[in-house]
Amino acid sequence: MAEIQYSISELHNLFELKLRNSMFLNEKADMHEVALDTKNTILSDGNPVLNRLYKSMKMPTLLNHINIATDDTVTSKNWPAEEHSQEYDYIIDDGRIEASSNYNNRPWKKPSQPVVLSQYKQNSKLNLYQPYFKPTGRISDFAVANSISVVGLRFASKSREQTSILYSDAYGDNDMNCVTVVIDIGKGSTVDIKEVFENKDGTKIYKIVYLVRDYAELTLERQHSTTGKDTGINIIETQVIQFPGSKFKYNVSGEGTKYTQDLMYVDVYDKCTTDIKGSFDLYGENINNTVVNIHHKGVGSTSRINIKSIVDDLAHSSFAGCITVDKIAVDTDAELYNRNLLVSSRATAITEPQLDINTKEITCKHGCTVSNIDKNELYYLTSKGIETNIAEETLKQCFLMM
Repeated sequence: MAEIQYSISELHNLFELKLRNSMFLNEKADMHEVALDTKNTILSDGNPVLNRLYKSMKMPTLLNHINIATDDTVTSKNWPAEEHSQEYDYIIDDGRIEASSNYNNRPWKKPSQPVVLSQYKQNSKLNLYQPYFKPTGRISDFAVANSISVVGLRFASKSREQTSILYSDAYGDNDMNCVTVVIDIGKGSTVDIKEVFENKDGTKIYKIVYLVRDYAELTLERQHSTTGKDTGINIIETQVIQFPGSKFKYNVSGEGTKYTQDLMYVDVYDKCTTDIKGSFDLYGENINNTVVNIHHKGVGSTSRINIKSIVDDLAHSSFAGCITVDKIAVDTDAELYNRNLLVSSRATAITEPQLDINTKEITCKHGCTVSNIDKNELYYLTSKGIETNIAEETLKQCFLMM
């Protein structure tokens, strides 16, 4: 194989070309079985890009991008970069996880520091996580099938920890990267995690699973890097499992990229709390597609979803939100809101809320809006001597903060 150029629409036909050392090829990989099952499901069911979930997501931008696979598999000698090691605790890419030198040299050592999960480290027991990586019929299936290996972190029970993770580019090539990660939050733990997704010149597909064990609390702050966003293509699917009594708080922000899908699926069991907030400021020709799906599977849980987007210039935003409440999930209290501020007549904002309620003993609200800058508010600010562009920017920031 000297060089192969391919799009993601062709990827399902290229498994046997062995473009990378994928888990489905490596019989010794911890998740070989689930990777092989996912690969076979793709071959039998067809390319996941045909899923109707993506109908409003401006797919041609993703499908027309050309990835380049070559024989050169040498990774970047400068990974992780020194500035990354100073700023982040862990750096992750396809099959790789590194604890930064800054983290390793901390003057204190706590028992709660997480265990690094990797096929190259003993006692990772990654095969125990296979049930959480079953085929979904979505693009993230390519990540599970094509990743070199799963990596991740496991936090001990009753730990207290703050940490940061950079999803970086270890390979420095023009090929597609597939990243599969599991983060296991132990029972009764309180963990704060900051995630940053670095753009590469090409496609990255992520499948990330968070397990929030019984009575644990996870606060997750996700940021999409603005560096290289005009060339970055990111498909990120996150699965969160909230065990009984757990709390999950999630904040995500960004400006979009050449193409972004950020999909969040949360399974909620008994007496859990879920709080999801998003803030996006899109301009230029950037694209951002957000999916939030909360599935209440247990009694007495509360969920709140509030996603806001400003869409300017030729930018594109789509939001698909769904709250599903099972028949058994009585006393559920759920709210779903999506608000969009359309600044340009050439920009696009699509919002699709959905409720699937299977019991009467609940409280559930939802609302979605697409609006423009209020001319009266703009006139009021300009009448006070504020320049028009500054007045518009002020109203935009007020929209995101309210």
